[in-house]
Amino acid sequence: MKDHLSTSISAEKFDPPGLPGELFVVPVFASNAPETDEKRLKDKSFRKFSVHASLGKQALLSENISLSITKNAGTSYIKAPPDASFTKLYSPEGEIFIYHNSDKELARVEFECETTDTREARNKFLRGFTPFLDRTSFLANVPLHITQISVRDQKHEIQSAYYFTPYHCVQINPHKESIQNDLIPIYALYREAKNSTSPFYRFLCYFKIMEGIFSVLRPKYFKDVRENGKKITPKKELVPSTDYLKEHFPDLVGKPIKPIFDSRFKTEFRNKVAHYLLDSNTPVNVSDFNIFSEFGTELGLIEACSRTTIETHAAYLSELVEK
Repeated sequence: MKDHLSTSISAEKFDPPGLPGELFVVPVFASNAPETDEKRLKDKSFRKFSVHASLGKQALLSENISLSITKNAGTSYIKAPPDASFTKLYSPEGEIFIYHNSDKELARVEFECETTDTREARNKFLRGFTPFLDRTSFLANVPLHITQISVRDQKHEIQSAYYFTPYHCVQINPHKESIQNDLIPIYALYREAKNSTSPFYRFLCYFKIMEGIFSVLRPKYFKDVRENGKKITPKKELVPSTDYLKEHFPDLVGKPIKPIFDSRFKTEFRNKVAHYLLDSNTPVNVSDFNIFSEFGTELGLIEACSRTTIETHAAYLSELVEK
């Protein structure tokens, strides 16, 4: 497979922008029957995989999804010795090779292993590599980002890349509007979440948005309504019905958001994002890809719920002003 090959895929085929996903490229061979390609993708036999990754000085939100990592890719704040040609890391999962860019910075990573599927190959790589990154980040007191990971199934020549769905340009129709003072810090938290690539931090931002509205702003609003003797129209605050939510959270679509906030976001996830497990008081390893994926999947739900909560509260505030 040549690195320069590219194609375009409709945005409608992906999850909402900013959410994590995985793209597989399965080469089709004329000699194989169509059902063979599906079998290759789902093969669970023990075989070789190669993992390539690039490092970065900052997190990247790319407008494209790439499966290839060129030899010139990558950058970091960690310098290799002047006479070193590469850096070798010995991990419990196997040897990991870190190559340097032209500035002698640790930049591109390669790893090979034998396992049964792409996900486990990536997990083995991250289990072996992230402790080194975490420790090095501490020693050097610098950020260290993995900006891209590509996995290749050597037996079937299938490549995959884990990504965040790219954002696309949006045109907002100009019109006169005002911003309610109570929502200024709420919108700030929302933008903070959108600017981050950490599913843990993004989750916490969305959680704090809803917590702020439900615990502070909403009670304050109803108190003002009572003190001013005004009547308002009660509004339902329900999990919206979108294609993504109907596919991933069908049992929650149309349900009231506040109980989900209390029983799910607060109990199941917020306490984990605080980095401690309730049952053992053991710190959560946020470099663990399984935990990363768990919060990444939950982002689609909590983001949609936080948007609905903001929109509902904005409607409440507008109604009070109008009356």
